[in-house]
Amino acid sequence: MKKKFNRIVRTKYVFAGVCGGLGEYYFINPNILRVLFALAVLGYGFGIAMYILLWIILPSDGEYSVFY
Repeated sequence: MKKKFNRIVRTKYVFAGVCGGLGEYYFINPNILRVLFALAVLGYGFGIAMYILLWIILPSDGEYSVFY
């Protein structure tokens, strides 16, 4: 079975499911990715743009959910 690259909105969801989806795809803890995105925002400033771009590009995992 081929693994899909998508946002997770049912589980591992904090804001848009981007880090949860990346973590599941690459077998990395989503909290580590959240810290890396925060460092990218604070250090270089491109983290927000990259996160929003991934939020737009990545498909959802099937269930639509806005904030819980």
